[in-house]
Amino acid sequence: MRNHLFISLHLFILSSAIGIKMNAQSIQSAHADKRLTIEDAMHYQVYDAVLKMYQYQEPTLSDKIENNKAILLATLNERPLETTASIRSHDKAQFNNQEISSALVSMIKDYSQAGIIQGGDIAAYGKSLGIEEGQLSQLNFYIGYEAFKKKDFATAITAFETTIDQKHPEYNYAQYYSGIAQMLSGKYDVALSHFLKIGKDEILHQHLPYYLATSHYALGHYPEVIQYYSTRTNERIQNSQSIKKIVALSYYHQQDYDNAIALLDTDDPTDEIFPAIAYALNQSGKHQQLLNLLTTDVLSDRLKYEKAYALALTERSAEAIKVFESLKNTSVNQNLINYNLAQLHSASGNSQNAIAVSQQLLNTEYHDAGIRIINNHLNAIEDPRQLAVLSKALRDNPQSQQVILKKIYNKGLKAVNNKNWDAVTAAINEIQLLSIPTEYDELLSAHLAIYQLKNGQTAQAKSKLSELIANNSLSSDTGLLGACQYYLGYLHFQEENVDRALGLFSNAKMNLQQSTLPQHEQLSDDIYNRMGDCYVIQNDLENAERAYSYSFQNNRGVDHALYQKALVAELRGKLYDQVILLQELYDDYPHSEYAVSAKYKAAKSLFNLGKYQKAEELYRDLANHTVDRDIQEKSIIQLGLINVNAGDFAQAEQYYQRILHTSTNDENRMSAQNALKEIYRDYNTDTEAYVAITKEIETDKSPEQILYELSRTHLDNGENDKALSVLDELIQDHPNGNYKNQAVKSKIDILYKLAAWDEYLLSVNKHIDLNEAPDIATKVGVILYEKNKDYQSYIAYANQGYFDHEASTVYRKAIAQIETDQHELIQKDLSTLCNAMIDDTQKSEIIQKLTTHQISTRQWDQILDNRSNIEISRYIQLTPKEIYAHSLALMNLNKLEESIDKITSNYDLLITDSAWLAKSIILLSDAYYLKGDKNDAIAALEGLLSAEIEIPQSLILQAEKRLNSLNL
Repeated sequence: MRNHLFISLHLFILSSAIGIKMNAQSIQSAHADKRLTIEDAMHYQVYDAVLKMYQYQEPTLSDKIENNKAILLATLNERPLETTASIRSHDKAQFNNQEISSALVSMIKDYSQAGIIQGGDIAAYGKSLGIEEGQLSQLNFYIGYEAFKKKDFATAITAFETTIDQKHPEYNYAQYYSGIAQMLSGKYDVALSHFLKIGKDEILHQHLPYYLATSHYALGHYPEVIQYYSTRTNERIQNSQSIKKIVALSYYHQQDYDNAIALLDTDDPTDEIFPAIAYALNQSGKHQQLLNLLTTDVLSDRLKYEKAYALALTERSAEAIKVFESLKNTSVNQNLINYNLAQLHSASGNSQNAIAVSQQLLNTEYHDAGIRIINNHLNAIEDPRQLAVLSKALRDNPQSQQVILKKIYNKGLKAVNNKNWDAVTAAINEIQLLSIPTEYDELLSAHLAIYQLKNGQTAQAKSKLSELIANNSLSSDTGLLGACQYYLGYLHFQEENVDRALGLFSNAKMNLQQSTLPQHEQLSDDIYNRMGDCYVIQNDLENAERAYSYSFQNNRGVDHALYQKALVAELRGKLYDQVILLQELYDDYPHSEYAVSAKYKAAKSLFNLGKYQKAEELYRDLANHTVDRDIQEKSIIQLGLINVNAGDFAQAEQYYQRILHTSTNDENRMSAQNALKEIYRDYNTDTEAYVAITKEIETDKSPEQILYELSRTHLDNGENDKALSVLDELIQDHPNGNYKNQAVKSKIDILYKLAAWDEYLLSVNKHIDLNEAPDIATKVGVILYEKNKDYQSYIAYANQGYFDHEASTVYRKAIAQIETDQHELIQKDLSTLCNAMIDDTQKSEIIQKLTTHQISTRQWDQILDNRSNIEISRYIQLTPKEIYAHSLALMNLNKLEESIDKITSNYDLLITDSAWLAKSIILLSDAYYLKGDKNDAIAALEGLLSAEIEIPQSLILQAEKRLNSLNL
């Protein structure tokens, strides 16, 4: 019963018990103005001032002791070692250890209770000052007292024991405080021994009864408490009321309730001892007596419980319930509260509350009582989830199991109808936990799986439906089986497993036809549409059309059937039939989910059939009236396309701009932007609009990049004039842009392709540094030389170094010099010409042109014999081709002797190249013939044909032909 008691011990520490008075003598200041005394400085803790005052004084011996106390106090927490050293070394301080000890003891008595110094510090400083052991032991009491105040009971007890052992004058107080310290440390037997050893002391004997009674009570000495202290409850001693309570509790433990109650103030039921008495009254059957005492509303939780208990036992259930409810979430045992409430609700016939509270008892020490109450009220349970919780507790009760099983299933079906799927899941789980053979959990699982499938939990639903169908678990409900086959088939259809879907739809059709439930009838009609959809995917269009026709007969899902049948017609290429079916759909079923899409598809098919006017009418209707924002916007885009095809670009632009101003659909906005981009690119010469719309599409591009890419597009499309126009705009508007150089090069490339030579040359001169663009410089050279025949300009450019000095440049420059009669230049540059890597044909051409321009033989010979340019002579004399070319030139100038001499004198060089040798001999024969020496001409040819050298067949034939001609 002690657990029901709430006892608090009150400790009263009397600071007056020691009886110490503060009697320190005032210490006068050494300052001249004498405004501040040492005592003042101490009071305000101006420790530095205290030390300075002391240094300038010449006090008497008695004053020295007081001053010494001041110094110790001033520096105790600041500089203790310095203070001690100062006292010992000061030349005016004639103190011996006894004087120092007396000063320290006096200081302790005066100031320890004021809290200026600490007990542990006193001992340390006392030792450091050399106080004798006897006097040091006198300090232990104060050290203990300081520790006691800090609740450091272990230190306090140790210090007090020294005082007690040495029979110090403070012996009684040491016993007193040591006893309290032991009691507060839980050692009541030791505490009691201390209290009993205290001698005569009037002050202490006012406090001892309380601590003695408390120690006896804590040790279970109830008879001793009653014997010694029951007669002292009315005396004027400290804590008399607390002693009275201790005595009352002792009577209580001795089961003497009358004396216990008599000692208490029954008019004040808030007393902390009263709950024990209340419990005793209830246990002894004195319920009404307790209720008569507990008339106030200001009660502790424990008394409220006893009151509620008494109310319950006196059949005042409503009042008892109210009080028990008020004790929820308090320190009172909550399981006990719930047990009483469950009993009261059950007795009152309140099944819902009785079950709710009993459920909280199932895992407590009141488990059996909870089950008993639940069984009594089982038929009142409506929530399958609550049944699921209860079944775990009632699992071992077969009779209850059957009731719960049936109830769970019925509630599960009700939850299915109410779409309370948490309750359905709870019902399934509980049925399975009961481990009773039944089909109930499978039937509920089928409903749950269908719900999961409808709500996107496809993987879990598919697995469960497949399992139920494969195990034939739903044979008792063919309608539900058909529904599961339907939904599983639909799932396979979505996964494009069409063959499996068709099989499930076929089986579902037979099972659903046996059901009379409205929802199953709807599924039965819809199956034809689903089967038709499967046939469409299999491209079995004939069966698809047949399946959709069945939907027409049942007059359910006709709009879907029409829509899909139109799709079949489209797949068969029968666009007119498709349009007719779609028109029937949106005319006859204007509120169908397919109506708007049907009208849009019809418009597209009419457009593809070339029926632009009718298509435009439908698109316009969709654009202005449909609530489907996406189809509305797509229709507006199609209207734009129709106007583009009709050449009405302004109207088309308005449609596309409408999308850009109203649409939030990124795809549709992009379609409109791209359409506008094409209009501005292909039909509008205003590039500003094109740049603006392109910038909206490709935000990372700059206007000049857009212009440059536009020029490339025109160029790829063969629109050179448009490309040039855009490039000119780019070059003009962005003279310092990143694409300026590319634009210039593109422009001159186009001009070159267009053979616009003059404009090309103007653009090059304006924008291109030919030194940095050798490819363009080469083209400039080609234009000047070949296209414009501007030899003078070509030579000027070549001399400025714009063109490279490869063979082509050397060759063209030579020809240009010859054509402009600059013979002296060709002679001057002949070494460069002959050493250049031009081919022999070009060199021969140059010689021919030199000859044609009537360079005299003397001039030519001078060129060849000019010893200042040995390389030229060596090159021409030692090259068989050049020998042939020179001889030919001489013959053309009718210088036959010179021509013959050129060949005959260089025979040893010609023989190194059989082809040029053959050509030269044939030329020699021609020269002899023209000179009139026919025999020499014949002899030359015969010698060639009889020579044992390999000669190209074409030259042999040529020589034979000429020889035959000479022999005629």
